[in-house]
Amino acid sequence: MEEAGPPLRRSPSVAEAVGAALGRRKAELAWQRDQEAKRLQAEAQQRREAEARQEAEYREWRERVRAERCREQRVRERETGPSSEADREELRRLELQGRDFYQERELKHKELL
Repeated sequence: MEEAGPPLRRSPSVAEAVGAALGRRKAELAWQRDQEAKRLQAEAQQRREAEARQEAEYREWRERVRAERCREQRVRERETGPSSEADREELRRLELQGRDFYQERELKHKELL
């Protein structure tokens, strides 16, 4: 079998140069791994922040929808008036105090949930 070139002599300077080159390559590969890990961490953090932002926006939207529906329900109830005598008495008592019977009732229901 023929060799591609003259055999390398075992000299300290050649061994030192090869060692330095391998060391630089090893350091470069370690740096690349570190950079990739940092990139993946940053992407994961961005995903978590986006998910948290989406969740907060959804909760806010859901609360606005619920508040609007409750407001519409209060308007309908005001138009029809209280259904029982006890509710009429409570309505009168709260009106004298300057409070909203329908909103107070809604808050009680909300506390139960």
